[in-house]
Amino acid sequence: MQVRSWPHPGCSGILALPAVILMYTQRPELVPATFAAIGGAHFLPYAWLHRTRIYLVLALAVSLGSWVITGSGGDHAYRLVLIWWPLCCAVAAVLLLRRHRARSHEAAANAGITGGRS
Repeated sequence: MQVRSWPHPGCSGILALPAVILMYTQRPELVPATFAAIGGAHFLPYAWLHRTRIYLVLALAVSLGSWVITGSGGDHAYRLVLIWWPLCCAVAAVLLLRRHRARSHEAAANAGITGGRS
């Protein structure tokens, strides 16, 4: 019998929902940055799971970057946050793809597999 730990990482969004509601009632302009911080924190477990710092940097960039943009961006900062988040994810996706390809080629070389025809 397997024992699961609580709270399950999948419920972290539900646990963070009160923060979004509070921001909406108190400072609605901070809602996008709050969502970004929650979404950024979502990537933290992947740094451990996949053993790469790319997810850690992504989490920090999305979370902290969104708050910096919100704090210094003025009235239209929420638009910048909505651009910042996908930009961070796109850069991370490219880095993860490069990492995967490098590891695949390394594993193939160690196994004696060649990519070309003989």
